[in-house]
Amino acid sequence: MSGTADKSRVSGTADKSRVSGTADTPRVSGTADTPRVSGTSSRIELLGDQALRIRFPDSELDLLSAVSDACADALIPHTSPRVEVNKPAFKDYFNACIPAFDSISLRLHDWASAQAAQGFLERWLQPLFAQANSRLQPQSSAIEIVFNAFPVDSELSADLRMLAEELAMSSAQVLQRFCAGDYRVALIGFRPGFAYLSGLDPCLSRPRRASPRARLPAGTVACAEQMAGIYPCVGAGGWHVLGTTETQMFDTNREPPSLLRVGQRVRFRLQNPLH
Repeated sequence: MSGTADKSRVSGTADKSRVSGTADTPRVSGTADTPRVSGTSSRIELLGDQALRIRFPDSELDLLSAVSDACADALIPHTSPRVEVNKPAFKDYFNACIPAFDSISLRLHDWASAQAAQGFLERWLQPLFAQANSRLQPQSSAIEIVFNAFPVDSELSADLRMLAEELAMSSAQVLQRFCAGDYRVALIGFRPGFAYLSGLDPCLSRPRRASPRARLPAGTVACAEQMAGIYPCVGAGGWHVLGTTETQMFDTNREPPSLLRVGQRVRFRLQNPLH
């Protein structure tokens, strides 16, 4: 995969939140003790002089998706005679919602209203978090992706052999560790239907290949850094490939076209166990 692929879900938007341990976002003095939203471990904080950010730990990616959808919906103009004219609304403070790997950034209309916007956001989020948490219990079921390892005599099996050698494991053990992961869709990007999956076993974490492959088959199952993924179509890619699935990840004749959505759980099952 190209090393320049942005991990924000908003096309063309440079996200300032940290992605997988690479925190480099400027902090505003005095935000170390930013308040937490009741009932969650997420945090609202100032982001530079233009936005507020809501942070989410890895265990709350389902919640991130629900909050992101609610924020986006709140920015859509609604006309209803039941709306109180003098009551502050979400879009009175914010004009853009930018979801990222573990955060949502909300761009402010006016920096002068940042304090009032933060107070409003805390109150606005409290019932939303309570509702989302209740919907997320019990734990959502996972989509199973069945795949086959590349044949041992295939050039594409080289990555699996390399991982096995580095970890002093057999190829079968590497695949077993990979399939044991409880993955979650952190975001969709790079290509239509390409899901960045968090939950990779840390021992399998490796940097991207120094030289990306020019052509990978559709359905290629791969991993790199702290992520796993499935290439939805034929094309170049720089992740370490493990196998391939016949599951169609993106189909323009399907609604929605993408099989996976942010927040969904994913499990992998190997169809041709190696011995």
